[in-house]
Amino acid sequence: MTAPTPAGLCANCHWARLVRTTRGSSFLRCGRSDEDSRYPKYPPLPVQSCSGFAPSDDQSTDTASGRADRPPAL
Repeated sequence: MTAPTPAGLCANCHWARLVRTTRGSSFLRCGRSDEDSRYPKYPPLPVQSCSGFAPSDDQSTDTASGRADRPPAL
């Protein structure tokens, strides 16, 4: 098993959604991609710069590792 990839900016972005599969895999999905095709649905991590970044109000993010551990927004 490998260590989780740090998410970079996505770890603290309002638009990031954590998607978990039934097989145990996890992916960060960019919610901005729903409305704007300039943003990739599943950006390669870690994201170092993004014009669509919006700080999250959610404090359940592990900022030390850069992982977003929150459930997906509904």
